[in-house]
This record gives sequence, C-alpha cells and structure tokens, in this order.
Amino acid sequence: MSFIIKQVESRRCPLWKERFQEAVVRSDIPEMLDILHMQVTKHATTPNQSVKNMALKIMEEILQQPAAIYEVGIQLSNSKSPTGEELGAIIVATHYAVNPAEVNSVLLRLADSTDWEVREWVASACAIVLTHNFKNFYPTLLEWTKNDSPNVRRAVVVAVKYTARKMEDQYAELLIDLIEPLLSDEDIYVKKNLGAFAIGDGLLKYH
Repeated sequence: MSFIIKQVESRRCPLWKERFQEAVVRSDIPEMLDILHMQVTKHATTPNQSVKNMALKIMEEILQQPAAIYEVGIQLSNSKSPTGEELGAIIVATHYAVNPAEVNSVLLRLADSTDWEVREWVASACAIVLTHNFKNFYPTLLEWTKNDSPNVRRAVVVAVKYTARKMEDQYAELLIDLIEPLLSDEDIYVKKNLGAFAIGDGLLKYH
C-alpha cells in the first residue's frame, strides 16, 4: 500500500508543469490530459482549481495566438474528459470572438453535462462571455431560459450572478430581465439557485 501511495505522490510532483508545457508545444491533447489526470484529488474527479488555472495560464502563454488557443479549447471541450471539458469551456469562452456560434453550441452542450463540476465551470464560462460580449450573448442566454434541461436553465442563473459582480449598474435591469422567465420555474435545481444565490448574493448585493 505504501508503495502505491508513493507512486501517486510522485506523479503529482511539480514536474507536471514542465511535462505539460512540452505537451502544449506539441498540441498533444491526450498527453496534456494524461498529465492533468495524474493531479486529480481524492475528493473530486478533476485536479484542484489551482492546477487547472495554471494549465490555462500555460496554454495561453505558449500558444499566444487566439485561433490556436481556441482550437485547443475546442479539442479539450470534445475530449469526453471532465477536466478537458472544464478547461475547454473557459478557453472557448475567453476567445468567443473567434467563432461565436460554435462557442454557443459548445457551452450549451456542456451546460447539460452529467458532471456537476463541469456544469460549474461552464456557468463561469458563460459569465465570461456575457461580461465581455454582453450584447451578442444576452439573446443566447435568454433563449436558454426556455431550454428543456434544468441544467441549462440553471447555468443562466449562475452566469447572471457571476456577471452581476463585474457589470456596471446600468446592466442590472437587463440582468434581472434575463432571469425573470425563471422566477416561476418549478424545477428544484433551478429554484434553489435562483433565490438567495443569484438574486440576493448577486444582483442585490452588487447593485
């Protein structure tokens, strides 16, 4: 048992960054994911947030060109790996301008993931897009409020909360209008996040 523990610990050593950088240079998606999978914590299906944030930073610094970074983001989002889907969602959201229609499609698909961690990261990704591309992405989220999946509708709620922290007061009414169709939503998953979470801790707190 101690031998197995030592093996796991050795895999999670700081050298993962160097190996990850090399894999990014080669755009070797499977290798990138294998390296990150070795950093998975005991209490989750993906590495901790600091590891994933570092991975995002490394990819941005090495790839540099928006189109190149975006392409890696698309591949990660299609990887079927929760870690890859989380990172892919953030990357394509950050580089929304490269292909807005495709980003909308990717985020919609991942917002309905069966993995709760992926859904959380996608909600954050939606907030990134809404914050920086408000006029273009707003109608998309408004359409999502009518989606059959409560996971997708809930993504709108959480995205509004995160966006409210960063937007000026002039956007408050529009953000309220965005979640208004969900005020009568009967799904418990949506209702639980809509009240104190999105309105109280989001819109009312910051506006």
